[in-house]
Amino acid sequence: MTINGKQVKILAQIITYNPEIELLQKNIESILHQVDNVLIYDNGSANIKEFGKYAEEEGCILIISDKNNGIAEALHYGVEYAEKNGYKYVYALDQDTVSNYNVIEILVNCMEKDENIAVLSCGTSLRFDEDFAEKTFENEVIYDPIGIDVMTAGSCSRVSSIIQIGNYNKKLFIDQVDRELGLRLVESGFKCGICMAAAMQHAVGYHKQHLLFGKKYYTPNYPAFRYYYIFRNSRYLALKYPLLADVKGYNKGFINSLKYIISIILFEQCKFKKSVAILRGIINGKKMYKFGKVIPYNKKFPY
Repeated sequence: MTINGKQVKILAQIITYNPEIELLQKNIESILHQVDNVLIYDNGSANIKEFGKYAEEEGCILIISDKNNGIAEALHYGVEYAEKNGYKYVYALDQDTVSNYNVIEILVNCMEKDENIAVLSCGTSLRFDEDFAEKTFENEVIYDPIGIDVMTAGSCSRVSSIIQIGNYNKKLFIDQVDRELGLRLVESGFKCGICMAAAMQHAVGYHKQHLLFGKKYYTPNYPAFRYYYIFRNSRYLALKYPLLADVKGYNKGFINSLKYIISIILFEQCKFKKSVAILRGIINGKKMYKFGKVIPYNKKFPY
């Protein structure tokens, strides 16, 4: 692609898992002409035949797995592919992300000015009922001093920087993957930040509202395996990176988990299964840190 009169090779990567077809098509259409190629890494979708043909017709590179290898594995693959094929940047997207028409130009222009910027992501996220054209975006770049606030969806990464620190950590599977990468990048002297002028539309996670004693409470209603990885990986990161001690959500870990368990017991289904998943996640996160033992989620109990 030509960015500000300079040829820069850019790969967009979309990770899919049973995506909503119409939304995925909008995703591809929004980014296809802003980059040199679009790589779709599918994690065992049941509806791969429905969107795979469309993706290939649009010229996308389609990598199909027969199982869910996780986000970390897919991101790792995307960076490796980019390095081998001469791409300077990878723009990562969730399957439910739609990019503004000029997002790549904005992000890459910023990164080309400073070789020390490793990751720069969209700082403005809109709902799908909001129109890009009706919004005014601030022209500001905010750098994260420890690297945990730069999310994968809508992020542009410098391939050489990611490779230099060892690429994405595949053993995390899902959750905290981007934060762990950001922590390592900042530790290695690189910059991570968000660019407010870069905008995307992104699906908001589903949180259910509950009313108790006149107060409103919101629960994420994640499946048990998702709670497991959130707490396993959060515990692992909290032990590995002492600077997270004062960051909300990472301090001690057990206080945060207790709040989740109470809300699950009060409001969610599969109470026992989810509560056990959180506790086992915390225990196994410690094992992961102390012994390097990576224990994936298992539907059977105990696991």
